[in-house]
Amino acid sequence: MADAYTIARPYAEAVFELAKDHGTFQEWEEALPLMAAISSDERMEKLLTNPRVPQERKEQLFREVAGERMDKEAARLLDTLFANDRVAVLPEIHEIYQALRRSAQGEVHAVITAAQALSAEQQQTIADRLERRLGQKVTVESQVDQSLMAGLVIRAGDLVIDGSVRGGLEQLRNQLKA
Repeated sequence: MADAYTIARPYAEAVFELAKDHGTFQEWEEALPLMAAISSDERMEKLLTNPRVPQERKEQLFREVAGERMDKEAARLLDTLFANDRVAVLPEIHEIYQALRRSAQGEVHAVITAAQALSAEQQQTIADRLERRLGQKVTVESQVDQSLMAGLVIRAGDLVIDGSVRGGLEQLRNQLKA
């Protein structure tokens, strides 16, 4: 099966264009996280992947959980996703949509993965340096991955900076193989 991001990208781009054309960014900022959360709920995932549950029932339950929090456009997206058996990629649609919106507003979202928790000051220092390097406003999200051993990995759009010990060891291993 194709990568979830490959499948989700056209839907996210269509939603972004729709939001841009109709000025409904706020509505999508509320609907997409809701829809993504519902589709990725463990119980809903089991229901959606159960071949014994009729498609109509899956759609009905999804809409009941969402309640009145989905507008007409979000409901049409849901119809399309159910018709194409793509409801499972809602989290990726949401993520790609957010990246498109941020890019249009001159923002970049950076994910900083460190071997240990970073202080707010360290995160701000990294954000400031990235803003200077990229020439855009940067929002940061911090994660901890102890398998990095030390250092950090920064992902900001297409930019990846691997300053981790694990990454350095992998580079050394690759050089020794060559």
